[in-house]
Amino acid sequence: MTIGFENLLSKVPFLNKLSENNKFKRTLYVFSLVCLLMTFSLSISLESIVPFNYVAIIMFGLFIGFSTLYIVLYGKLYINRVTCLYAIFLLVQYISTIVNLFPYFTRTPTLMCLLSVFVYEFIMQFDNKEKILKIACWFSTTLLILFFFKYFSNVIRPDFSKRIGTYFGNENDVARHLSFCLISMLILIKCSKKVLFKILAVFFAVLSFYFILLTGSISNTIVDILVTCAFILLMTKKKGKIVFFILFVLIIIGSIIALNQPIFAPIKNRITRIINTFVNLDGVNGTDSSSEGRFYGAVYGFKLFLQNPIFGNGYRSVHRNFNIMSHNNIAEIASDFGVAALIAEEIIICGPMINRKSRKSIFILFNIYILIFQFFLVSYNAKIESIILPLILSLMGDSILFNSDNYMEIKI
Repeated sequence: MTIGFENLLSKVPFLNKLSENNKFKRTLYVFSLVCLLMTFSLSISLESIVPFNYVAIIMFGLFIGFSTLYIVLYGKLYINRVTCLYAIFLLVQYISTIVNLFPYFTRTPTLMCLLSVFVYEFIMQFDNKEKILKIACWFSTTLLILFFFKYFSNVIRPDFSKRIGTYFGNENDVARHLSFCLISMLILIKCSKKVLFKILAVFFAVLSFYFILLTGSISNTIVDILVTCAFILLMTKKKGKIVFFILFVLIIIGSIIALNQPIFAPIKNRITRIINTFVNLDGVNGTDSSSEGRFYGAVYGFKLFLQNPIFGNGYRSVHRNFNIMSHNNIAEIASDFGVAALIAEEIIICGPMINRKSRKSIFILFNIYILIFQFFLVSYNAKIESIILPLILSLMGDSILFNSDNYMEIKI
Protein backbone atom coordinates (compact mmCIF):
# COMPACT_ATOMS: atom_id res chain seq x y z
CA MET A 1 0.00 0.00 0.00
CA THR A 2 1.21 3.51 -0.78
CA ILE A 3 0.01 6.82 0.61
CA GLY A 4 0.19 9.92 -1.55
CA PHE A 5 -0.20 13.48 -0.28
CA GLU A 6 -1.84 15.19 -3.28
CA ASN A 7 -5.02 16.16 -1.43
CA LEU A 8 -3.06 17.59 1.47
CA LEU A 9 -0.84 19.64 -0.85
CA SER A 10 -3.83 21.07 -2.70
CA LYS A 11 -5.04 22.59 0.58
CA VAL A 12 -1.71 24.30 1.30
CA PRO A 13 -0.89 26.71 -1.57
CA PHE A 14 2.75 27.21 -0.56
CA LEU A 15 3.51 23.47 -0.48
CA ASN A 16 1.48 22.92 -3.66
CA LYS A 17 3.62 25.49 -5.44
CA LEU A 18 6.82 23.81 -4.22
CA SER A 19 5.57 20.42 -5.45
CA GLU A 20 5.47 21.83 -9.00
CA ASN A 21 9.01 23.25 -8.80
CA ASN A 22 11.39 20.79 -10.47
CA LYS A 23 14.48 22.80 -9.51
CA PHE A 24 13.54 22.62 -5.83
CA LYS A 25 12.86 18.89 -6.27
CA ARG A 26 16.37 18.28 -7.59
CA THR A 27 17.90 20.43 -4.84
CA LEU A 28 15.97 18.60 -2.13
CA TYR A 29 16.99 15.24 -3.58
CA VAL A 30 20.68 16.24 -3.58
CA PHE A 31 20.51 17.60 -0.02
CA SER A 32 18.79 14.45 1.24
CA LEU A 33 21.25 12.13 -0.49
CA VAL A 34 24.31 14.11 0.66
CA CYS A 35 23.08 14.04 4.28
CA LEU A 36 22.47 10.29 4.03
CA LEU A 37 25.93 9.61 2.56
CA MET A 38 27.57 11.88 5.13
CA THR A 39 25.76 10.05 7.93
CA PHE A 40 26.99 6.76 6.48
CA SER A 41 30.56 7.98 5.97
CA LEU A 42 30.90 9.59 9.40
CA SER A 43 29.27 6.62 11.13
CA ILE A 44 31.64 4.15 9.53
CA SER A 45 34.81 6.19 10.15
CA LEU A 46 34.49 8.79 12.92
CA GLU A 47 31.56 7.56 15.01
CA SER A 48 33.51 7.59 18.30
CA ILE A 49 35.43 10.85 17.81
CA VAL A 50 34.21 14.20 19.12
CA PRO A 51 32.95 16.41 17.45
CA PHE A 52 32.45 14.24 14.34
CA ASN A 53 29.98 11.96 16.13
CA TYR A 54 27.79 15.00 16.76
CA VAL A 55 28.12 16.02 13.12
CA ALA A 56 26.82 12.55 12.18
CA ILE A 57 23.82 13.10 14.45
CA ILE A 58 23.17 16.49 12.83
CA MET A 59 23.41 14.94 9.36
CA PHE A 60 21.00 12.22 10.52
CA GLY A 61 18.50 14.86 11.66
CA LEU A 62 18.86 16.88 8.45
CA PHE A 63 18.37 13.74 6.37
CA ILE A 64 15.11 12.92 8.16
CA GLY A 65 13.88 16.48 7.65
CA PHE A 66 14.85 16.75 3.96
CA SER A 67 13.69 13.23 3.07
CA THR A 68 10.33 13.74 4.80
CA LEU A 69 9.75 16.96 2.86
CA TYR A 70 10.77 15.22 -0.39
CA ILE A 71 8.35 12.33 0.19
CA VAL A 72 5.46 14.67 1.05
CA LEU A 73 6.04 16.96 -1.94
CA TYR A 74 7.12 14.54 -4.66
CA GLY A 75 6.75 10.95 -3.50
CA LYS A 76 4.60 8.53 -1.60
CA LEU A 77 4.78 6.63 1.66
CA TYR A 78 5.22 2.86 1.34
CA ILE A 79 3.37 0.65 3.83
CA ASN A 80 4.50 -2.89 3.15
CA ARG A 81 6.07 -5.92 4.78
CA VAL A 82 9.38 -4.16 5.37
CA THR A 83 7.92 -1.13 7.11
CA CYS A 84 5.57 -3.39 9.09
CA LEU A 85 8.54 -5.42 10.37
CA TYR A 86 10.25 -2.25 11.57
CA ALA A 87 6.95 -1.11 13.13
CA ILE A 88 6.61 -4.46 14.95
CA PHE A 89 10.18 -4.21 16.21
CA LEU A 90 9.56 -0.67 17.47
CA LEU A 91 6.19 -1.48 19.03
CA VAL A 92 7.49 -4.54 20.86
CA GLN A 93 10.29 -2.43 22.35
CA TYR A 94 7.74 -0.09 23.91
CA ILE A 95 5.49 -2.92 25.11
CA SER A 96 8.50 -4.59 26.73
CA THR A 97 9.50 -1.31 28.37
CA ILE A 98 6.00 -0.85 29.83
CA VAL A 99 5.61 -4.50 30.94
CA ASN A 100 8.97 -4.34 32.70
CA LEU A 101 8.10 -1.04 34.44
CA PHE A 102 10.39 1.25 32.44
CA PRO A 103 13.88 -0.08 33.31
CA TYR A 104 15.43 2.02 30.51
CA PHE A 105 14.00 4.09 27.67
CA THR A 106 14.99 2.54 24.33
CA ARG A 107 16.36 5.78 22.91
CA THR A 108 19.15 4.37 20.74
CA PRO A 109 17.14 1.42 19.30
CA THR A 110 14.24 3.80 18.62
CA LEU A 111 16.44 6.30 16.77
CA MET A 112 18.14 3.55 14.76
CA CYS A 113 14.79 2.01 13.86
CA LEU A 114 13.48 5.39 12.69
CA LEU A 115 16.68 5.96 10.70
CA SER A 116 16.13 2.62 8.93
CA VAL A 117 12.52 3.47 8.07
CA PHE A 118 13.44 6.90 6.67
CA VAL A 119 16.33 5.45 4.64
CA TYR A 120 14.00 2.79 3.22
CA GLU A 121 11.17 5.22 2.43
CA PHE A 122 13.53 7.71 0.77
CA ILE A 123 15.37 5.19 -1.41
CA MET A 124 12.08 3.57 -2.44
CA GLN A 125 11.17 6.78 -4.28
CA PHE A 126 13.78 6.15 -6.98
CA ASP A 127 14.59 3.61 -9.66
CA ASN A 128 18.39 3.99 -9.35
CA LYS A 129 18.56 2.26 -5.94
CA GLU A 130 21.53 0.11 -6.94
CA LYS A 131 23.49 3.17 -8.10
CA ILE A 132 22.90 4.91 -4.75
CA LEU A 133 24.10 1.82 -2.90
CA LYS A 134 27.25 1.66 -5.03
CA ILE A 135 27.98 5.32 -4.24
CA ALA A 136 27.65 4.48 -0.54
CA CYS A 137 30.16 1.65 -1.07
CA TRP A 138 32.73 4.12 -2.42
CA PHE A 139 32.10 6.41 0.57
CA SER A 140 33.24 3.58 2.88
CA THR A 141 36.83 4.17 1.72
CA THR A 142 36.88 7.20 4.03
CA LEU A 143 37.76 4.91 6.93
CA LEU A 144 40.53 3.17 4.97
CA ILE A 145 42.20 6.46 4.08
CA LEU A 146 41.96 7.84 7.62
CA PHE A 147 43.16 4.54 9.14
CA PHE A 148 46.15 4.46 6.79
CA PHE A 149 47.39 7.94 7.70
CA LYS A 150 46.65 7.60 11.44
CA TYR A 151 48.50 4.28 11.77
CA PHE A 152 51.01 4.76 8.95
CA SER A 153 54.01 3.43 10.91
CA ASN A 154 52.02 0.37 12.06
CA VAL A 155 50.85 -0.30 8.51
CA ILE A 156 54.39 -0.12 7.14
CA ARG A 157 55.92 -2.11 10.02
CA PRO A 158 53.17 -4.44 11.28
CA ASP A 159 53.30 -5.98 14.73
CA PHE A 160 50.46 -8.47 15.15
CA SER A 161 51.19 -8.89 18.86
CA LYS A 162 49.62 -5.44 19.43
CA ARG A 163 46.08 -4.43 18.48
CA ILE A 164 45.56 -1.04 16.86
CA GLY A 165 42.53 1.04 15.92
CA THR A 166 41.52 2.47 19.31
CA TYR A 167 41.65 6.03 17.93
CA PHE A 168 38.51 5.20 15.94
CA GLY A 169 36.80 3.30 18.78
CA ASN A 170 36.80 -0.20 20.21
CA GLU A 171 39.00 -2.49 18.09
CA ASN A 172 36.15 -4.91 17.39
CA ASP A 173 33.83 -2.10 16.29
CA VAL A 174 36.57 -0.66 14.09
CA ALA A 175 37.16 -4.11 12.57
CA ARG A 176 33.40 -4.40 11.98
CA HIS A 177 33.42 -1.12 10.07
CA LEU A 178 36.49 -2.23 8.13
CA SER A 179 34.58 -5.40 7.26
CA PHE A 180 31.85 -3.27 5.70
CA CYS A 181 34.62 -1.57 3.69
CA LEU A 182 35.85 -4.97 2.53
CA ILE A 183 32.35 -6.09 1.53
CA SER A 184 31.75 -2.78 -0.25
CA MET A 185 34.89 -3.32 -2.29
CA LEU A 186 33.93 -6.92 -3.16
CA ILE A 187 30.60 -5.61 -4.42
CA LEU A 188 32.33 -2.91 -6.48
CA ILE A 189 34.67 -5.51 -8.00
CA LYS A 190 31.56 -7.22 -9.36
CA CYS A 191 29.51 -4.13 -10.25
CA SER A 192 32.09 -1.67 -11.60
CA LYS A 193 32.20 -1.56 -15.39
CA LYS A 194 35.46 0.35 -15.75
CA VAL A 195 38.69 -1.61 -15.32
CA LEU A 196 40.28 1.21 -13.31
CA PHE A 197 37.46 1.10 -10.75
CA LYS A 198 37.79 -2.69 -10.49
CA ILE A 199 41.54 -2.36 -9.84
CA LEU A 200 40.91 0.30 -7.18
CA ALA A 201 38.27 -1.91 -5.56
CA VAL A 202 40.68 -4.88 -5.46
CA PHE A 203 43.37 -2.67 -3.90
CA PHE A 204 41.00 -1.32 -1.23
CA ALA A 205 39.65 -4.83 -0.54
CA VAL A 206 43.15 -6.17 0.17
CA LEU A 207 43.88 -3.07 2.27
CA SER A 208 40.65 -3.60 4.26
CA PHE A 209 41.51 -7.20 5.12
CA TYR A 210 45.07 -6.21 6.09
CA PHE A 211 43.75 -3.49 8.42
CA ILE A 212 41.30 -5.99 9.97
CA LEU A 213 44.25 -8.24 10.80
CA LEU A 214 46.02 -5.28 12.40
CA THR A 215 43.04 -4.64 14.70
CA GLY A 216 43.44 -8.16 16.06
CA SER A 217 39.75 -9.02 15.70
CA ILE A 218 39.69 -12.79 15.21
CA SER A 219 35.90 -12.93 14.86
CA ASN A 220 35.89 -10.41 12.02
CA THR A 221 38.80 -12.14 10.32
CA ILE A 222 36.99 -15.49 10.32
CA VAL A 223 33.66 -14.00 9.18
CA ASP A 224 35.37 -12.02 6.42
CA ILE A 225 37.01 -15.17 5.09
CA LEU A 226 33.57 -16.81 4.98
CA VAL A 227 32.06 -13.76 3.24
CA THR A 228 34.88 -13.81 0.69
CA CYS A 229 34.07 -17.46 0.00
CA ALA A 230 30.41 -16.46 -0.46
CA PHE A 231 31.58 -13.76 -2.88
CA ILE A 232 33.51 -16.31 -4.93
CA LEU A 233 30.45 -18.59 -4.95
CA LEU A 234 28.17 -15.77 -6.15
CA MET A 235 30.69 -14.86 -8.84
CA THR A 236 30.92 -18.45 -10.06
CA LYS A 237 28.42 -19.75 -12.59
CA LYS A 238 26.73 -23.12 -12.24
CA LYS A 239 29.25 -24.91 -14.43
CA GLY A 240 32.10 -23.37 -12.47
CA LYS A 241 31.28 -24.70 -9.01
CA ILE A 242 34.41 -26.83 -9.17
CA VAL A 243 36.37 -23.59 -9.50
CA PHE A 244 34.76 -22.34 -6.30
CA PHE A 245 35.66 -25.55 -4.50
CA ILE A 246 39.30 -25.27 -5.63
CA LEU A 247 39.50 -21.61 -4.57
CA PHE A 248 37.88 -22.43 -1.21
CA VAL A 249 40.47 -25.16 -0.57
CA LEU A 250 43.26 -22.77 -1.61
CA ILE A 251 41.96 -20.12 0.84
CA ILE A 252 42.00 -22.67 3.67
CA ILE A 253 45.50 -23.89 2.74
CA GLY A 254 46.73 -20.31 2.34
CA SER A 255 45.34 -19.37 5.77
CA ILE A 256 47.05 -22.34 7.41
CA ILE A 257 50.38 -21.54 5.74
CA ALA A 258 50.09 -17.86 6.73
CA LEU A 259 49.32 -18.67 10.37
CA ASN A 260 52.49 -20.76 10.55
CA GLN A 261 54.68 -17.83 9.54
CA PRO A 262 56.55 -16.08 12.42
CA ILE A 263 54.92 -12.69 11.72
CA PHE A 264 51.44 -14.17 12.30
CA ALA A 265 52.42 -16.13 15.41
CA PRO A 266 50.44 -13.83 17.78
CA ILE A 267 47.26 -14.41 15.75
CA LYS A 268 47.84 -18.16 15.69
CA ASN A 269 48.45 -18.22 19.44
CA ARG A 270 45.23 -16.34 20.15
CA ILE A 271 43.19 -18.62 17.88
CA THR A 272 44.69 -21.60 19.68
CA ARG A 273 43.77 -20.12 23.08
CA ILE A 274 40.22 -19.44 21.85
CA ILE A 275 39.82 -23.08 20.81
CA ASN A 276 41.41 -24.22 24.08
CA THR A 277 38.80 -22.19 25.98
CA PHE A 278 36.08 -24.57 24.83
CA VAL A 279 38.02 -27.71 23.85
CA ASN A 280 41.06 -28.82 25.84
CA LEU A 281 43.99 -29.06 23.44
CA ASP A 282 47.09 -31.08 24.27
CA GLY A 283 50.16 -28.94 24.84
CA VAL A 284 48.27 -25.65 24.94
CA ASN A 285 48.36 -23.52 28.06
CA GLY A 286 45.93 -20.71 28.82
CA THR A 287 42.53 -19.69 27.57
CA ASP A 288 41.08 -16.56 25.98
CA SER A 289 39.25 -14.54 28.64
CA SER A 290 37.50 -12.39 26.03
CA SER A 291 35.93 -15.40 24.31
CA GLU A 292 34.95 -16.90 27.64
CA GLY A 293 33.26 -13.65 28.70
CA ARG A 294 31.39 -13.42 25.38
CA PHE A 295 30.20 -17.00 25.72
CA TYR A 296 28.85 -16.50 29.23
CA GLY A 297 27.30 -13.17 28.23
CA ALA A 298 25.32 -14.93 25.49
CA VAL A 299 24.35 -17.76 27.89
CA TYR A 300 23.05 -15.22 30.41
CA GLY A 301 21.07 -13.54 27.63
CA PHE A 302 19.38 -16.77 26.60
CA LYS A 303 18.63 -17.61 30.25
CA LEU A 304 16.88 -14.26 30.65
CA PHE A 305 14.96 -14.89 27.42
CA LEU A 306 13.67 -18.24 28.70
CA GLN A 307 12.42 -16.49 31.85
CA ASN A 308 10.34 -13.99 29.84
CA PRO A 309 10.14 -15.20 26.22
CA ILE A 310 7.11 -13.12 25.16
CA PHE A 311 8.07 -9.52 26.01
CA GLY A 312 11.62 -9.97 27.29
CA ASN A 313 13.11 -8.22 30.29
CA GLY A 314 13.48 -4.67 29.00
CA TYR A 315 16.32 -2.79 27.33
CA ARG A 316 19.90 -3.72 28.41
CA SER A 317 18.62 -6.62 30.52
CA VAL A 318 21.86 -8.64 30.42
CA HIS A 319 23.93 -5.70 31.60
CA ARG A 320 21.41 -4.80 34.31
CA ASN A 321 21.23 -8.34 35.70
CA PHE A 322 24.78 -9.63 35.25
CA ASN A 323 26.90 -6.49 34.70
CA ILE A 324 28.21 -7.96 31.44
CA MET A 325 27.53 -7.38 27.74
CA SER A 326 26.05 -10.33 25.88
CA HIS A 327 28.15 -9.70 22.74
CA ASN A 328 25.46 -11.60 20.85
CA ASN A 329 22.77 -9.86 18.82
CA ILE A 330 20.31 -12.76 19.04
CA ALA A 331 20.71 -13.18 22.80
CA GLU A 332 20.48 -9.42 23.36
CA ILE A 333 17.27 -8.87 21.38
CA ALA A 334 15.63 -12.03 22.75
CA SER A 335 16.45 -11.20 26.38
CA ASP A 336 15.52 -7.51 25.99
CA PHE A 337 12.35 -7.60 23.89
CA GLY A 338 11.27 -11.21 23.43
CA VAL A 339 10.50 -13.54 20.56
CA ALA A 340 8.45 -11.17 18.34
CA ALA A 341 11.25 -8.60 18.15
CA LEU A 342 13.78 -11.34 17.46
CA ILE A 343 11.72 -12.79 14.59
CA ALA A 344 11.19 -9.33 13.06
CA GLU A 345 14.91 -8.54 13.24
CA GLU A 346 15.98 -11.88 11.75
CA ILE A 347 13.53 -11.56 8.86
CA ILE A 348 14.95 -8.10 8.13
CA ILE A 349 18.45 -9.61 8.04
CA CYS A 350 17.64 -12.89 6.30
CA GLY A 351 14.82 -11.77 3.99
CA PRO A 352 17.04 -10.99 0.98
CA MET A 353 18.74 -14.39 1.32
CA ILE A 354 15.42 -16.26 1.46
CA ASN A 355 13.72 -14.45 -1.41
CA ARG A 356 14.30 -15.90 -4.90
CA LYS A 357 14.36 -12.44 -6.44
CA SER A 358 17.33 -11.15 -4.46
CA ARG A 359 19.32 -14.06 -3.05
CA LYS A 360 21.59 -14.14 -6.11
CA SER A 361 22.35 -10.43 -5.80
CA ILE A 362 25.94 -9.55 -4.89
CA PHE A 363 24.59 -7.03 -2.36
CA ILE A 364 23.44 -9.79 0.02
CA LEU A 365 27.10 -10.10 1.06
CA PHE A 366 26.18 -7.43 3.62
CA ASN A 367 23.34 -9.62 4.92
CA ILE A 368 25.57 -12.69 5.09
CA TYR A 369 28.14 -10.76 7.12
CA ILE A 370 25.54 -9.30 9.52
CA LEU A 371 23.84 -12.71 9.89
CA ILE A 372 27.07 -14.43 10.95
CA PHE A 373 28.64 -11.58 12.91
CA GLN A 374 25.58 -11.09 15.11
CA PHE A 375 26.83 -14.12 17.05
CA PHE A 376 29.89 -12.09 18.09
CA LEU A 377 28.52 -8.61 18.79
CA VAL A 378 25.30 -6.67 19.38
CA SER A 379 24.53 -4.79 16.17
CA TYR A 380 20.79 -4.04 16.03
CA ASN A 381 21.26 -0.55 17.50
CA ALA A 382 24.23 0.51 15.33
CA LYS A 383 24.06 3.23 12.66
CA ILE A 384 25.87 1.24 9.96
CA GLU A 385 23.47 -1.70 10.01
CA SER A 386 20.54 0.73 10.32
CA ILE A 387 21.56 2.29 7.00
CA ILE A 388 22.82 -0.74 5.08
CA LEU A 389 19.93 -3.13 5.79
CA PRO A 390 17.14 -0.81 4.53
CA LEU A 391 19.28 0.00 1.47
CA ILE A 392 19.42 -3.72 0.66
CA LEU A 393 15.71 -4.18 1.41
CA SER A 394 14.81 -1.26 -0.89
CA LEU A 395 16.23 -3.27 -3.81
CA MET A 396 13.55 -5.87 -3.11
CA GLY A 397 10.58 -3.53 -2.93
CA ASP A 398 7.89 -5.49 -1.11
CA SER A 399 9.34 -8.86 -2.05
CA ILE A 400 10.59 -9.87 1.39
CA LEU A 401 9.83 -13.59 1.84
CA PHE A 402 7.20 -13.41 -0.91
CA ASN A 403 7.25 -12.08 -4.47
CA SER A 404 4.95 -9.07 -4.62
CA ASP A 405 5.42 -5.50 -5.83
CA ASN A 406 1.77 -4.55 -6.34
CA TYR A 407 0.62 -1.58 -4.31
CA MET A 408 -2.78 -0.12 -3.57
CA GLU A 409 -2.54 3.67 -3.49
CA ILE A 410 -4.31 5.88 -0.96
CA LYS A 411 -4.35 9.66 -1.30
CA ILE A 412 -4.62 11.96 1.69
